[in-house]
Amino acid sequence: SKLQDLIEVRACLISFSGKLAAKRITDEELDRMKELVEEIAASNDPKTIMQLDLKIHSLVNKATRNASLTKMLNFLEDQTSRIWSFSPERNAYYKTLEFELGELYQALKERDEEKSAKILEDHLANFVEFVSNNR
Repeated sequence: SKLQDLIEVRACLISFSGKLAAKRITDEELDRMKELVEEIAASNDPKTIMQLDLKIHSLVNKATRNASLTKMLNFLEDQTSRIWSFSPERNAYYKTLEFELGELYQALKERDEEKSAKILEDHLANFVEFVSNNR
């Protein structure tokens, strides 16, 4: 299926982006990411939380300093977020984002390439599992 194709490609690229971002992210980008994670924690609005999640992904993609990778990931994220918008019962999923993205922030701050990659892989896998179980 188209969704499966998108997810397989995104899974490879998102892991690589985590590694590159851990090496290249700036202190300013880390500060902005922390603010975005705090905004997620403070929000109960699913639409706002989804927008913040996308902003964090965009920030991480930009932090790779690889324009081609960023362009591909932005395209794939746009496609998967369209699918997400049709998923019922998505509110429960939002409660996990603060924790997952908080962990990602910490891994990037520690410049831990492997941990950053793993957290992004798990974040995508959790998204896929949730969407698959709530169609």
